[in-house]
Amino acid sequence: MLSKTFTQSTIKKLNRLFTKQNHYLDACSINIETAIKYNIKSGEVVYHQFDGFNDFKDKVILDFGCGFGGKSLFYGTLNVKEVIGVDIVNNFKRCQEFADKDLLPVKFATLKNNKLPLDDKSIDIVISSAVFEHIENVNEALDEIYRVLKPGGLFLLRWHPFRTRYGAHLDDAISIPFAHILFPEKDILKCYSELLADKYKNSEKILEMMQDEFYIDIFKEYASYKEFKTNNFLTVKEFAKKLEKTAFTIKKRTYLFGKKHVPIVSFVPESMKDYCIDYEIYVLQK
Repeated sequence: MLSKTFTQSTIKKLNRLFTKQNHYLDACSINIETAIKYNIKSGEVVYHQFDGFNDFKDKVILDFGCGFGGKSLFYGTLNVKEVIGVDIVNNFKRCQEFADKDLLPVKFATLKNNKLPLDDKSIDIVISSAVFEHIENVNEALDEIYRVLKPGGLFLLRWHPFRTRYGAHLDDAISIPFAHILFPEKDILKCYSELLADKYKNSEKILEMMQDEFYIDIFKEYASYKEFKTNNFLTVKEFAKKLEKTAFTIKKRTYLFGKKHVPIVSFVPESMKDYCIDYEIYVLQK
C-alpha cells in the first residue's frame, strides 16, 4: 500500500498539470462588488441553459438555493414580476442592498426546517442550480417545490452529481478531474486544505474579509461543502428514480459537459452517465 505522504505528494504534483478553475472564492478575494458581479454572471449562464423554457417576463420566480443572492439579482433584470431567493443562509444584506439600489423586484428569505416560507401555488417558475447535490432530504425538497408551484408551473433544475469531474467541489484548489474518485478521501482533503492555505497565505485581503459578516458566512458555507459528508452522493440514476416518484412531468432532460449540451449522453447507460457529464438539466412541469 502506498504511504499517505507519497499519495499526497503525487496529488500535488499532478495538480500542477491542470488548469485551475475560475471560482467564486477567487472573486471574493478581490472585493464584495466583484463577488456579487461574478455570481450575477453565473446566473446569466444558468438562465441561458434553459433556453426555450425561460420566459421570465411578468412571472414570479423562486431561486431555490440562491446562495448569497447574485443569481437572483440577474433574474431580477428580466422584466419579472418578482424574484424570491431562498436558502439556508440568512445573510442577504449586501445583495438586497444591490437590488434596492437598482430598483430590482428581488427579495430574499431563509429556508427553515426544510419548509419554504411561501404559499401554495404562488410561484410561476422555480430555478435551482448546483443545490440538489447538497440536500439531505431530496424528496422533501421536491415536494415543497411542487407545493408552491402554480398548476402548469415549471421547475428548471441544474445539478452536479458527485461522480462528475469536479463533483467533490474542491476545484478552487484541486483541478485534477475525478480526483475524489482516483485518490483516498483523507489524502484529497488534506491536500485541499494545504493548497488552499498556500493559495491565500499572502493575501491580506482574505484576512480583512474574515472580519466581515458577509464573508464570514461565505467561508462557513464553503467550508461545509468541502467535507464529503455534506454531499449526498446522489447519482444520475438515483435522482431519476426520486423524480419518478413525484407528480412532475419531465418536459426536457439533457446533460452538460462544461457549458455545452451533450445530447449523445442520453444513450449512455444510467450507471455511466455520471462520468460523462458535469451537470444534468431537467425541465419539470407541475
